Amino acid sequence: MAILQFANQQVHDLTTIAKILKSSNIWLKHYPVQSLPAAKDLLERDVLELEHRQQLLDLYQDQLAEIVPEGEYAWCDLLVLHPGSPNLQTLEHNYGRYHTHTDPEVLYVLAGSAIVGFAQSEKSCELQLRLDPGDFLHIPKQVEHWFSLTASLQFKAARYFVTTNAWMAHYTNTLVDESN
Repeated sequence: MAILQFANQQVHDLTTIAKILKSSNIWLKHYPVQSLPAAKDLLERDVLELEHRQQLLDLYQDQLAEIVPEGEYAWCDLLVLHPGSPNLQTLEHNYGRYHTHTDPEVLYVLAGSAIVGFAQSEKSCELQLRLDPGDFLHIPKQVEHWFSLTASLQFKAARYFVTTNAWMAHYTNTLVDESN
């Protein structure tokens, strides 16, 4: 389950984390990933071809339909990152910088973990949110943030898009706080 870190503090309580994030209109909820025998092998694989990505989304279709409001998003795909992902270092560099999007960024984590950082000028600190399987995150459009994998370099998440522009990153000049 999610962990929030800021100003040398760690928060493990989901209700408290959600309340802190809500002040920036960021939504965090937790829905345990259903244990589906047919999905187990796919979730454990590093590499998933497009057909296997779609198969995994199809297997979780009912659960995802309960989590994500129907009609709110134009399309969905499965993000799969692992140590052998093409251009992984470039992706880490690009998305590890503060940026915004013109669409909301919506993720439901199926496997692995990642960290999302948020600039918090009113608190004079940076929030770092660790996402784990079952975490559902909605970052509103134009909210400044960055994304990084954890040391495992493993992450699978359903991503939801409002438009075909997807999540074009618009980089800001805010520097990532390396002290957390």
